[in-house]
Amino acid sequence: MKILMTSVLLAAGFSPAAAGSFAELASQADANGAKAPAVNVGAAFPGMQTCSFTEAKNNTCVFTCKNGATVVRPAIQSQFVANGCAKFIMVSSDFQNKAAQPWAEAAKAAYENALDEGGLTIFADLKELPPGARRQLEQEWQTLPQGPGNSSEAFKMQANGRTAFVVQSYVNSDSLRVFIFNAAGVLVARGEGSSDSPLAWLPL
Repeated sequence: MKILMTSVLLAAGFSPAAAGSFAELASQADANGAKAPAVNVGAAFPGMQTCSFTEAKNNTCVFTCKNGATVVRPAIQSQFVANGCAKFIMVSSDFQNKAAQPWAEAAKAAYENALDEGGLTIFADLKELPPGARRQLEQEWQTLPQGPGNSSEAFKMQANGRTAFVVQSYVNSDSLRVFIFNAAGVLVARGEGSSDSPLAWLPL
């Protein structure tokens, strides 16, 4: 696998001597103003998934993967990587951890508690939404019926010390659609409810 990854980078003109990982080399390309090669991870590296940088904490780097799993790696010392953290790493596509699913459940519980207390109150600006949440909000705007009682807004809330982004839509004033995303923009929960039925969480 490392040989294949190195070959892709060498073909694009990058030297593996400058850094110790595929993710760091990608950051090197940004730092030098070069355009990194567009790589379809699923096609180029079967069985792998990307994990995007989420935060730097206690000299470690936290990454959130496509499947919602969280990976923690030590920060590295490099002139090419800001804050010692790469923009992304790659792990096995079937990688999971025990924290991913419980956090999704915590996010659901936090949302339900907010509803019981009158609803979410902290709006999320469009610019701060991660890509997945922003796309969902824009899609809701496009598909919602026109007229009073139809609206879609973005909020943010805390769940177990981490930020969750919520896209919440009301349809005809009596139906609710809700989508919850983690800080990397991965959808972790979605649900629907109405004036006749309580909120129910749906399969992803």
